[in-house]
Amino acid sequence: LTVKLSSSMYETADPGKFKLPRSHPLNLLERFRETLTALHYRGYYSLNDPQLHTALVYPNVRELNVSTVYIPSEPHGWFHSFPRITHLEVGSGEFFLEEVIQEARTIRARNEARLQSRGCWERLEHLAGDNTKDLYALGLSSRVGTVRIKNSNLCLSLLPEVVERARPTELVD
Repeated sequence: LTVKLSSSMYETADPGKFKLPRSHPLNLLERFRETLTALHYRGYYSLNDPQLHTALVYPNVRELNVSTVYIPSEPHGWFHSFPRITHLEVGSGEFFLEEVIQEARTIRARNEARLQSRGCWERLEHLAGDNTKDLYALGLSSRVGTVRIKNSNLCLSLLPEVVERARPTELVD
């Protein structure tokens, strides 16, 4: 079962807060925990809720695509909710100003620390991002087969660190 979900109608003006707790995407999909294999999530904020990440696990999800307005900032929660993914794609609509690159560095440091203490996928077959900055900010330590960057010319200075961590067998633009 593949689900494409946009949460904009459920979100409030506060990041990560939903109008009704049951309207959080992971709650909405709870009855499909055993049959869900792919989730494509589009929302203003990220697919984050620390309380849900420890409680809801989707054991058969192999593909996760998260597209938000902001830099991906909580991949450790995704690891707990989707422990068996092999394909991860992220995207954000953030601009490419120097401040945003600095924010990506800050988010990456926080993500690396959390992933180190809470766990991360050992290997991903495919990691894709709208731009280098989003993949950089994830801070993943996972070995990756293929890394695909849609707009690799944006934030090119971050590419060496993405490649060094992922150690891909294939890098695709």
